[in-house]
Amino acid sequence: MEGTWNIGLDVSGGDFAPSCNFDGAAAALSEYAGRLHLTLFGPEEIIRSGMSDRGVDSSLYTIVDAPETIEMGESPMRAFMTKPKSSIAIGFRWLQEDKIHGFASAGSTGAMFGAAVITLGTVVEN
Repeated sequence: MEGTWNIGLDVSGGDFAPSCNFDGAAAALSEYAGRLHLTLFGPEEIIRSGMSDRGVDSSLYTIVDAPETIEMGESPMRAFMTKPKSSIAIGFRWLQEDKIHGFASAGSTGAMFGAAVITLGTVVEN
């Protein structure tokens, strides 16, 4: 995968998830063919089915099973701390470990912000 970007995507997040996330993933992989690999975080069977239904070549993406979901009505930090198998928690761990170049989610903004600060820390300039 040299020369390609490996971007993580939370397929469980967003108002119309996961369908809209699969549509977006398929479109991005088509638009950036050869330059993009996606790592999809969410329930494995749902991802496998959703990407297959769109005819996406499975060599263009990696599935990371994340069976827990942080719901929009939950306390963001409590949910992040109590759901270590959520797509947001696992996605940020992968980003911290340099397994992916970036991570995106249309899910809970509070959980994304909190997870970013807890997992990655902050940048302080002098």
